[in-house]
Amino acid sequence: MKKPVSYFDNLEELVSFSYQNFGNSLQYYVREFKVDSPLGYCYKYSSPGVTIYNVVTSPIGKPHTDRRIKAHELGHITLGHLSGVHEELDSRVLWTINNDRANLIEGINKSLGIDYADKLLNRVIDDPQLNHSLHNIAMDFEVNQQILSSEDVEEMENDISEFLLSIDPLYQSLKNVDKDSLTEEQKKALEDIQKQMASSKIKLMLPERYHLSDGSPFPTDLTYPEYLILIIKNLSEFVKMLVSIKNGGSGDTSEVTEEQLKEALSGGDPGQGGSGGMTSLDDLLDACGMSPGQGNPGDKYKGCREDPNQSQSGKSFDHGSESRDEADKSREKGQISAKPGTGCGSSGGASGSLDASQGPKDPVTMAIDEVIRGFKSKVCSFVIKKDMTYLYNRGINRAVIAPVYHTKATVTTEPKIVYLIDVSGSMDSDLVSRILNTIAAKMKSIKKGLKYDVIAWSTQLCDHLKDIDPRKPVPRISIGGGTRMARGIKYFKDNYDKSCTLVLISDFEDYLDEWEQVTSEMTGYDLYGFCYGYRECTRKIKNFKIKNFTNDY
Repeated sequence: MKKPVSYFDNLEELVSFSYQNFGNSLQYYVREFKVDSPLGYCYKYSSPGVTIYNVVTSPIGKPHTDRRIKAHELGHITLGHLSGVHEELDSRVLWTINNDRANLIEGINKSLGIDYADKLLNRVIDDPQLNHSLHNIAMDFEVNQQILSSEDVEEMENDISEFLLSIDPLYQSLKNVDKDSLTEEQKKALEDIQKQMASSKIKLMLPERYHLSDGSPFPTDLTYPEYLILIIKNLSEFVKMLVSIKNGGSGDTSEVTEEQLKEALSGGDPGQGGSGGMTSLDDLLDACGMSPGQGNPGDKYKGCREDPNQSQSGKSFDHGSESRDEADKSREKGQISAKPGTGCGSSGGASGSLDASQGPKDPVTMAIDEVIRGFKSKVCSFVIKKDMTYLYNRGINRAVIAPVYHTKATVTTEPKIVYLIDVSGSMDSDLVSRILNTIAAKMKSIKKGLKYDVIAWSTQLCDHLKDIDPRKPVPRISIGGGTRMARGIKYFKDNYDKSCTLVLISDFEDYLDEWEQVTSEMTGYDLYGFCYGYRECTRKIKNFKIKNFTNDY
């Protein structure tokens, strides 16, 4: 429901009271609109004895929309988006990527039809502009639902588009002209207004226009930190949003076609002058007003803080704060980096990545590492909650109720890894023991209390060992008999839910058609097959991740 004018007036009065006193100063700046600057932005910085909150807006002559633009920026302040949480969130983003990297890469590549998802994930951490953009979208999701409404946003979009199209006579005269006949100056004028329209649409994004892998829209009741992690887990939706907006859409990711993705991301054959690969993504970012590789302007930002009118553009200022500056410094120093070998930050959370290519080369260990990473994402989670009374209750600041974000790590022992072991006569008992011992050691390193199960199977159930403590020796398993592992897979399906991970250890000398009949009905399960014997399994089995090893291992 569209909110009345009185709501925005009351919001401004409340925020002004809270942030205009008690060591805070809320300052408003109204500046004439320019094509290369946003319609509104806000930022925070410290000055001797006072914390400054600046809100900058450019009215477009639509009174109700002008109030909404101002309310949008005030919303970032009252929802705590300028509080000191950026570095902690970047560490959490890195942890999320590292602990489910293989699945994220596979999902992004498949969804977008590309082969460079690994590079895109690295840039989420290392590229300040891309990193800031994702943070900003997550913040805007919360503001556009909690402070504004869907109806407010839709009316704002119409008013802003109408305004942008009316202010540039050159655009009006050239928008339907063949671009090949334009001069460079004319092309630049068109690009500038199109980028401004795109950046305005991105600022007004609604969570219901983003979609999960099952096609359902993002929830509408989450906080900024929750939205940020959800965006990371569904990163292909960010790219689809850019494609939608570049093609004149609203950013609704469900409306983007495979043809549009291919055209936007292929960029033509690099050998024939096309861009291709990550360069195509750079072009897409630039077309939507996000010049790649640029972050906060550092000292230039500080020099223009007191008077935003001195700045040519406020895009890099948006949501700026010392917290964001510190996160950028950590990125520059490599303390938060997608590069290997950066260790842990002072918070105790992961602030660097581990590169398997720098570690053990043993294929068995590397395959188990992939299983464990996926499993850790199920049992280990970080919950960030907003506490409105934390500072007040502890006497830190009793002058104003200001939100603070807190992170809590939780571990659940409910999900399990289940090992379905082929115990037919052809199996190598030494290798099976080695794999189980390696997994037990790695599970023990995650958290005490985690346990795993083993199902020993030939043509039927031989043993079902439950709740094995990884701190104790792996139980002995007898080997011998025939092979009919499809029935064992079904037995797992009948006894465990999708929270559990299955690792099938076999030589794959079996009826693989029967396997696929069972696994084709197991969408949403994490299924791994460790194949070892005298030949590799080259067949693809639906919903199954197969790792090949020879009996030499």
